Amino acid sequence: MKSKGGPVADIATLSIKVDSSEIKTASNDVRDYVVAVGQAEKVSGVTGRALRAMGNEARGAAGSLELR
Repeated sequence: MKSKGGPVADIATLSIKVDSSEIKTASNDVRDYVVAVGQAEKVSGVTGRALRAMGNEARGAAGSLELR
């Protein structure tokens, strides 16, 4: 760009500010979710094994009560 008195340099400064607080919160939420899912999987596994054991015990008990 030229002015009447000679060349003029145009200087522009662009400043970008990023608020990453929401990303940190979301990251923590995902971590908490993954931990909760892992705990739920463990509990469901324990519950499933307990139910199978009870079913086996019930079948064994029923078998011993059969009239011959």
